[in-house]
Amino acid sequence: MAYLDIKSLSVSARSANEIVKIVDGVSFTIDRGEIFGIVGESGSGKTMTCSAMLSLLPNMMSVSADKMTVADTDLLTSSPSLVRGKLISMIFQDPAAALNPVFSIRSQINAVLKRHTTLTSANRKQRLHQLLSDVGLPDTQRVARSYPHELSGGMQQRVLIAMALSTGAQLLIADEPTTALDVTVQAQILELLKSLRERLGLTIIFISHDLAVVSQVCDRVAVMRHGEIVEQGDIFTVLGNPQHAYTRALLASRLGRESARGSLSTVAVSLLEGAKADD
Repeated sequence: MAYLDIKSLSVSARSANEIVKIVDGVSFTIDRGEIFGIVGESGSGKTMTCSAMLSLLPNMMSVSADKMTVADTDLLTSSPSLVRGKLISMIFQDPAAALNPVFSIRSQINAVLKRHTTLTSANRKQRLHQLLSDVGLPDTQRVARSYPHELSGGMQQRVLIAMALSTGAQLLIADEPTTALDVTVQAQILELLKSLRERLGLTIIFISHDLAVVSQVCDRVAVMRHGEIVEQGDIFTVLGNPQHAYTRALLASRLGRESARGSLSTVAVSLLEGAKADD
């Protein structure tokens, strides 16, 4: 049985004159321990799909689905307070914006631990340093007393991952977690996510606009365009033999306009070799 099961998910926005579907009939399943990619350009509905799972949408938007469950818990009928943190945690795209600039890292993680655990003050302190260590941050004492602006972008992203892990949720949504990072730090964050999956048994939804990034970390991928999934499958099949024109265009864009003509197979082979090398 699938760990996450979504069938015919739609998100609609109401205006004065009409109802507009932003996400239309999205269906996919994810097995426990899998890293599942959702890829597409900005505005394709990737983040909206996952925000619907967490009830993080504005009041003007409505959600409908034939089924939307995580670990047999119905997300359509469950209180958001029983879902957010306990079942699902989310890493947001811009760590500098997601972290509060006027509170220390210790204060921010401690607030999450107070909300989602019954740990004593002493155990929260121990857990905080363990979380920072788990995400590869050195000198956890210094990091804990630091403010966000005193940390690099990569360190800030690791702190956000630590906060997401602190709730104990087994499903982690990573929304473009490497977009604001340079290539070297990006690779480190991808390796960290794969390591956490192995060590903690996490299930991860990885949102991205970049098939090259997705190829490095995901087991399967769904390609979204205009609020619909146009293609999905295991990463090697989708990259090696894309069936939809939009997927082929995403692959071709890796080479840029000038060299993309007639070079799609070269891009796919390159990405697949990189993904196999990571295995």
